[in-house]
Amino acid sequence: MPLPLQTVLDSIAEWNRVRKDRELVTFYLNQGKFFPFECVNKGASKYLHAYPGIMNDKLFFFLIPSEFDTEQKSAVPITEYINAFPVENGLGNGQELPEKEAKQRIENWDENLNKWIKTQIDAPEGIFQAFAMPTDYLVDDTKIPYNANFALRTSPEKASGFTADLVIVDQADQKTVYYDTVRPVPPFAPLEGEFYLLQLATVTA
Repeated sequence: MPLPLQTVLDSIAEWNRVRKDRELVTFYLNQGKFFPFECVNKGASKYLHAYPGIMNDKLFFFLIPSEFDTEQKSAVPITEYINAFPVENGLGNGQELPEKEAKQRIENWDENLNKWIKTQIDAPEGIFQAFAMPTDYLVDDTKIPYNANFALRTSPEKASGFTADLVIVDQADQKTVYYDTVRPVPPFAPLEGEFYLLQLATVTA
């Protein structure tokens, strides 16, 4: 059963409040190393929009295909396209990844998260509000689970030295699906869709 829209918006708004607080953002981002998810009803969407949110004092990610992350013009409510996934702790599958770069990015998160937060929170874009996850290699099937592993990509031009990233892994065979196409928002502008939930959450806040 879909979550009520107001619950989703309140959760996203709460993340946008705590993302400016070093102590709170450190607390929530240390709750887990990845979130498991399925690609559901992506349709023709080129991206999944992934929004962090706080629900019952727990960090969640709310996923919605980009083509539906807009003001709805049909009778189908936007909540039908939103799925919530809590972050989880564990290895995050980093040890099984064959790609050296993907593994390094996951290790960067594990080793540099708190240091990154301290610097990034004062950057113009601050801590991420969402991610744009390409759907090219994601199968639209609830029986095929994926993990989105938190990662930090080396970015020498950043004061923190890193950009937030997600490394997507197929849970079934531990194969990296892609690792160089996820984009955090901000600093990157939306690539497809309006990030409508973020707009609504801002109004809610």
